[in-house]
Amino acid sequence: MVETLPLPAPAWLSPGEADALLARATDEAATLIEATGYHSDALPNPRLTVGTLSDFYDAPGLPASIPGRAAKLFARADRVAAIIETVTDRIGDHSLDPQLLCLWHYIRQARMAGVSYALSDFAGTVRRRA
Repeated sequence: MVETLPLPAPAWLSPGEADALLARATDEAATLIEATGYHSDALPNPRLTVGTLSDFYDAPGLPASIPGRAAKLFARADRVAAIIETVTDRIGDHSLDPQLLCLWHYIRQARMAGVSYALSDFAGTVRRRA
């Protein structure tokens, strides 16, 4: 499958707005999942599995100069991505796809907002040095 349409334009969110949208979307997905009464014996300790994935996702390659606000936003987005990967890839359960897959939009927005914030911080630092 090849994507032929252009990617959607970024929402130009602040880190706070992106974080709030991601948190709200995650809470809504969790509420919907709880309402279904979902339970899986395939994953006895989901927090442990998410923890191991978080170690994998945990800010690989971020420079030390990354602003803390952007790093925290990346961390939250990566944590939500790890939860989705735990359910869909590790367990192989796709019954929650409608609730989980919509979160990728908010994960992408959060990551893009973090990059934009880091770039503007970097540009400001460079201008101050000049």
